[in-house]
Amino acid sequence: MAATRTPANVAEFCSDHDIRLGGASSIVLENPAIDGVVDAGPAQLHAEVATAVLEVGKHVMVIKPLALFCMDAEGLRRSAED
Repeated sequence: MAATRTPANVAEFCSDHDIRLGGASSIVLENPAIDGVVDAGPAQLHAEVATAVLEVGKHVMVIKPLALFCMDAEGLRRSAED
């Protein structure tokens, strides 16, 4: 499943690769069948998205950079340890 704030940007990719397109990240976060998330969105949102994923107990892989600021990266490390 792919989730995005701009579905038009990924609709063709999802169609070509038989991936279900969700309308919002909350769909992914609330779905118990999804164990992990790849965060390939804008770098300025990586810390926010990754924190939300970790807070619901899912695995997250962030496409670099992990965060724009060291304090955000440190916060993600703490969230991952919890």
